[in-house]
Amino acid sequence: MAEILDTNTRQRVLEILRSQGYEVPEEVFSMQAVRAQVPSHVLARALAEATGHPFVDLSTAPPPEPEALRLAPRGLLEQGVVLPYRLLPSGMVEVLVGNPTDLMVLNAVRTTLKRAVSVAVADPALIRGACLRAVEELYGGQDLLVDSIGQGEVQEVPTEQGGAALTLNRLIEEALLKGATDIHLERLDRREARVRYRIDGQLVVADPEMGAEKLQGVINALKIRASLDPADRLHPQGGRFLYVSPDGTVRNEIRVSIIPTVLGEEAVLRILPKENAVPRLENLGFSVGVLERLRQVAATPHGLFLVSGPTGSGKTTTLFALVQEILETRRPKILSVEDPVEYRLKGVSQVQVNLAEGVMLTFAAALREFLRQDPDVILVGEIRDPDSAKIAVEAAMTGHLVLGTIHTNSSAQVAIRLGEMGVEPFRVADALKGALAQRLVPKLCPRCRVEDPETGELLRERYRFGGALRTYTKGGGCEVCNGTGYKGRVGIHELFWVSPAIRRSILRGRGSEDLIAQARREQGFKTLFEDGLEKVAQGIISFHDLLVATGEVGA
Repeated sequence: MAEILDTNTRQRVLEILRSQGYEVPEEVFSMQAVRAQVPSHVLARALAEATGHPFVDLSTAPPPEPEALRLAPRGLLEQGVVLPYRLLPSGMVEVLVGNPTDLMVLNAVRTTLKRAVSVAVADPALIRGACLRAVEELYGGQDLLVDSIGQGEVQEVPTEQGGAALTLNRLIEEALLKGATDIHLERLDRREARVRYRIDGQLVVADPEMGAEKLQGVINALKIRASLDPADRLHPQGGRFLYVSPDGTVRNEIRVSIIPTVLGEEAVLRILPKENAVPRLENLGFSVGVLERLRQVAATPHGLFLVSGPTGSGKTTTLFALVQEILETRRPKILSVEDPVEYRLKGVSQVQVNLAEGVMLTFAAALREFLRQDPDVILVGEIRDPDSAKIAVEAAMTGHLVLGTIHTNSSAQVAIRLGEMGVEPFRVADALKGALAQRLVPKLCPRCRVEDPETGELLRERYRFGGALRTYTKGGGCEVCNGTGYKGRVGIHELFWVSPAIRRSILRGRGSEDLIAQARREQGFKTLFEDGLEKVAQGIISFHDLLVATGEVGA
């Protein structure tokens, strides 16, 4: 049962438990602490009373209706967190959960069942047991395996030969334990396959000898979990599901991408950040000057601020850290349109781009609707076309703070790119407050990194660094860094700030090199490479990795 209770519900639960004779001190209240002192069925009943939901005692109540169970895909039942219990005369499905305040679980259930749901509360342990019995009754304890060579042939495999769902759970649990962001299920040839985790940007082999047949079984279990078509091996498929650990304390949304290759299907699982698990601005590696400017953006009521960089450079993380800063200082109406929605942040109304036939909810279409919703802040996942660029600029000029991402190689090129998208220079100059370019560089493992005096000498002689320098290069790997030589990643940044003088230069149509030169003279502008050199001098990253990240081969 996840600890996500609001203050009022928490207080009400405490009062109910105390009225029944349970001593739960408020200062140590947490769901985990309460579970250690209060029987699970008592806690579930207290939650039901506190939230106004009905309570169902599965130890004495009738079993779940088969018609309701059949609405749920096997993957949902295997998680053992939600039990479709019965069909109501209104057409709704009554579902039993252990925590009725867990909105992520409830939203996932509504999406999966494709029906309106009525929520009731039951003992989580009894819910899990009923779900497992339902899986046994509906599927007979058998796993489905798609033949890796045949054309979509589906066959049943006895449990002792399968266990694909258990293998999938083990891989996810191990990936979470190691801090991986992605799980790669890959084929090497017709017989061999492997599993790799992406940890701190590096791919690490997790299971080098899985075997192609077992891999296909895991991929098929993955399809069932993500409500995809197990029989379709000819087309790419994408989906998502909510992973909940057996004790209910770990909950992560998993995004799934499956592609057909010449050797068979491969899959990548992206582990999305936990709800509200957004890092703070001061923990993202910004220099003091850049951090001050970002907080200035958070305080401004209108204008356009964009973050640029390649895929996987942490742009979304920076934007949501900025949004969190805004939420901590004021209470604006914030709307976002994203593709996909990665972070889920309380206080932000988030919209997912949907290009399905008959829907076509694009960035531009969402932005048009946003302007009718009276927002204070608008977040655009990506400005990728002239329509979205023009609407974003218009919104910034009409009293809204617009934050977004864009693909350029440098921060100064953002102003040029907006012009290339058809936005007039005077609108760019008026709307654009600033732009941030960034990259992510692997951090050296503090346990096994190796001193690098040659880089220290280079920093002194070529780049005029003074004082004591701590320069290192990658080590041979250890147990702390899973043998990679790296532990975490850190951002390098360059901030292009639009001053009145630079605004005039944009109006005159100056190129990005001229704008950078002007910013360097006026503001002490530092490039990505120059910002990275500071982190090399501090021993955080290696000079070699900085060159790779910035492309400064001849530096």
